[in-house]
Amino acid sequence: MTRWLGRAIAKLIARNAIDSSFAEYNQRLYPLGVMDREGTVALRIQMQTQSLPLDALLNVFRESTGDILGVVQVVELLEQRIAVCTPHDRRMPEFWDGLEARMRRDRTQPEGVYLTLLEIDQAQEQVLRILDAWRNQR
Repeated sequence: MTRWLGRAIAKLIARNAIDSSFAEYNQRLYPLGVMDREGTVALRIQMQTQSLPLDALLNVFRESTGDILGVVQVVELLEQRIAVCTPHDRRMPEFWDGLEARMRRDRTQPEGVYLTLLEIDQAQEQVLRILDAWRNQR
């Protein structure tokens, strides 16, 4: 189990090591809307010129405070550079619970929220949090 987890984490870090020449990856992305994906909330986002890689991780921020609401992972790439992202880390559960409560009746974008691609050292920090949580469950 530990070897599998280590390989999965290494793969996750490698997939998120994105060439810094893509300046757009460092820009703020705003969700186009929310959707129901297999019973959980998903955010739809659109890049201007580049497509996000599958499995990329993005921080979700509250615009007014800069607080991190969580981390989403790109799980599907649609046409016109639209990516579907599902929660990977629900750091502020009340935000995600609120989106899930409204996702079937109101698919508009959540107001005051933006996303940025997780930097490699942020991805490593995220991995450490996952490992700590896994160790605490044993």
